[in-house]
Amino acid sequence: STLFAVASILTGSAYINGSPQNTFVPGVIELAQKHNVYIAGDDFKSGQTKMKSVLVDFFVSAGIKPVSIVSYNHLGNNDGKNLSAPKQ
Repeated sequence: STLFAVASILTGSAYINGSPQNTFVPGVIELAQKHNVYIAGDDFKSGQTKMKSVLVDFFVSAGIKPVSIVSYNHLGNNDGKNLSAPKQ
């Protein structure tokens, strides 16, 4: 995601990050400011994160209270952080 953000900025195109990865490191933010390019986004909560959110709501409404949710994400594993974030 960082590579795509930098490429987008260098071409003068705005970049919207939809992944839960930490794409906007300080260097990317500075580059965007230097080139006067808009960057935005955090996590579209799609895929695995969305599926877990839906399943938790289903289980709770069925009277089942999950004690924990575990996943293995080789690209950053921010699911726990994203699931506990306020609804957008």
